[in-house]
Amino acid sequence: MEPTESHPHAIHLGAERLEALMFRGVCHGAIGNRAFGGQVLAQSLHAAGQTVPAERIAHSAHGYYIRGGRAGQPIVYRVEATRDGRSFSTRQVQAVQDGEVLFSLTVSFQVAVPGAAHGLPMPDVPLPDELTGTRGLFGAVWDRQPIPAQLFDFRFVPDGLVPAGSQMYWVRAWEPLGEDPLAQLCAISYVSDIKLASIASGLDRAELPGHTLSSLDHSIWFHQPARADEWLLYHQHGRAVSDSRGLASGEFFTVAGDLVASVAQEVLIRPRR
Repeated sequence: MEPTESHPHAIHLGAERLEALMFRGVCHGAIGNRAFGGQVLAQSLHAAGQTVPAERIAHSAHGYYIRGGRAGQPIVYRVEATRDGRSFSTRQVQAVQDGEVLFSLTVSFQVAVPGAAHGLPMPDVPLPDELTGTRGLFGAVWDRQPIPAQLFDFRFVPDGLVPAGSQMYWVRAWEPLGEDPLAQLCAISYVSDIKLASIASGLDRAELPGHTLSSLDHSIWFHQPARADEWLLYHQHGRAVSDSRGLASGEFFTVAGDLVASVAQEVLIRPRR
């Protein structure tokens, strides 16, 4: 996923190889000068995926956000080849900036095995062509950070059609991402962090500007191949809030209704001083 004219997303979602197990990336901001966690996740996954055979596809990734990184500054991704079995490979990744670990990710890869597939049914919501596009319309925080809307087209499902404590939007990349499955999974990983913290907090839109939300961890499971340059419905749910922490989960569905990925995240919720 090297940056090219035909793949402008690569500069945002990929990690450049420096050595066999060392990579580098640069992230844009999410809040102020803090590097966007979804981009750190995507680049960590991309770094890990470059160290396994192409036929081994990521099926799960579990990470912890240890400290905030600075946007616009290089982040080094150190990969540890933990194990390569007959069907599975495991990688550990540490995202490091100025000698400090920002993020730690464990990724498991598997050789594809054909078989039965089923999952939760997709919610009954309008299709993306029936909804209005929102380039950069994300609310108070994301209006100041337009980069996600430069990369992806978002179509939000109206609140009246969404259960309480949930939110849904259709999303796809503005430009084709190519045929590399890793590139598609990195893009889904990036999107998986967009607006998830807000629903985990249990706060309404009026309350959000008065609070600071920080991701503590993030997990994603890829159930079957999916494309981020085709429409996906992202259904997010708030699960619980206690001890200044909120938990959210989510699912990605194709237009055909197939469940292709599941997500979970815990966030820290603090009033702004």
